[in-house]
Amino acid sequence: MRAGGPAARAGFRQVLAAEWIKFRSVRSTVWTTVATFVVPVVGAVFVAATGSLQDGDTVIGGSLTLSVVAQMLAAVVGAMTITGEYGSGTIRTTLAANPNRGTVVAAKVALVAGLMYVLALGSCVLAVAVGGVLLPASHPAGEALPARFGPLFGGARRWIAGLSPTAALEKLTHTSDATAETVGSLGPWPSLWLVAGCTAALLLVAVGALRRRDD
Repeated sequence: MRAGGPAARAGFRQVLAAEWIKFRSVRSTVWTTVATFVVPVVGAVFVAATGSLQDGDTVIGGSLTLSVVAQMLAAVVGAMTITGEYGSGTIRTTLAANPNRGTVVAAKVALVAGLMYVLALGSCVLAVAVGGVLLPASHPAGEALPARFGPLFGGARRWIAGLSPTAALEKLTHTSDATAETVGSLGPWPSLWLVAGCTAALLLVAVGALRRRDD
């Protein structure tokens, strides 16, 4: 079959392998990924060293105090995986090797999501283990971000806060302020579906935007 035909195009596995090579070859991406793993553990040590826990808080909440910061860093890694190629111009080579832009996005998502899941799981387990050793039983502290804006909405505060993906993530990570008054009244599974739904919606927008671009 002639070059450039369907058989010459890279499939998902080839695109994923190429994405992994690009990912680990960019120093800034690698170090940001390392920071994503380290931050929750450092947070657990910091909370213990400063004695910033309060009565009624939980050890797991204190151990994962900086988990939201780690999630933000993970988002930065995801953004760098895309923007780095536009900055260097290699996105043209990527799309030339596989004109199916949906496959390219899927490979990037699979790489970042899979890697971040493994690292986050290990990081959180380690942070909780460290917290279990260093923190007194029954404690964490801090203020949930949505609670800073909650008073503006009066009685609707708990419902508006519950619609925030950040609040849902705080509830899923059991931070000390993950209560109905501060992060809404959604349960664990609805919170997970909320985060998954927002992520899926953003991915659909990203795929649509990439398909419309002339790169």
